[in-house]
Amino acid sequence: MNPAHLHLLVNHIPVIGSMLALIALVISLFWKSEDFQKAALVMALVAGLSAIPAYFSGESAEEMVEDKPGVEEQLIEEHEEAAKIAGIVAVLSGVVAASGLLLHEKRQIISLVATVLFVATAGLMARAGNTGGHIMHPEIREGSSQSPTERSSREKEGEHEEGERAE
Repeated sequence: MNPAHLHLLVNHIPVIGSMLALIALVISLFWKSEDFQKAALVMALVAGLSAIPAYFSGESAEEMVEDKPGVEEQLIEEHEEAAKIAGIVAVLSGVVAASGLLLHEKRQIISLVATVLFVATAGLMARAGNTGGHIMHPEIREGSSQSPTERSSREKEGEHEEGERAE
């Protein structure tokens, strides 16, 4: 397994985890079950802390793909910045969730704060995931109406035409 593969495996955990944690936290605010509230806070803690390996595996993944054809440095930088912000907010949100597990008497208010933080976390993680997808998937970039196959065919046609002109 190479660093890019590792990053692809772990980066989905905080993205999906933050969304699932948010759903569980919202439900826990209305469903007055202490056990469910604890479970939601544990999910939030895991989702928040999972941003750490996702972020740190990105640097090695960048080194593997930065010189590949079609990979633009600007897209990598946008993803790196989005991931850094999302990671900081996710870890902060996870720490708040952990405090809710430890401080029983303040669990209700801490759960509310964690829910608000996870709204931000889920949105920021979605943005980080989207910008990461742009790096290797030109078909999802804004302004792209061609599939990779269409783009590849056009590029080959252009190379063929250039070869004919050179003769």
